[in-house]
Amino acid sequence: MAAVGQGLGKDRRLRQRGQFLALQRARRVNQRQILFLWRPNGLAFSRLGLTVSRRVGNAVVRNRIKRRLREIFRRADAALPPGIDLVAVARPPAAQMDFADLNRLTRQALETIARELTRNYNHHA
Repeated sequence: MAAVGQGLGKDRRLRQRGQFLALQRARRVNQRQILFLWRPNGLAFSRLGLTVSRRVGNAVVRNRIKRRLREIFRRADAALPPGIDLVAVARPPAAQMDFADLNRLTRQALETIARELTRNYNHHA
């Protein structure tokens, strides 16, 4: 568990409905367990939003998934491309994943996003 002050700060999270809705038509990294929606945000840092609906499981399961994803993103800060808004939408199969599998899946998605950003930047440079 993260010590006080080591969590994902409020400025690093998407918290308002409008911020989530803005990503409806964003780029996607689609995996069976989690859908990642992302787009550049024009800021010097990235922000994370989490969506875990009741279809995924009861409150205990949903909160566990959210805690794990926040910790994965906190640890993966260096791998997270700067200047993007990212929403992770958990799907029912995510409830069966342990921390290591969730971490691996998320890291793969971040690598895909970083490649796309690099490719788009190189095309526009």
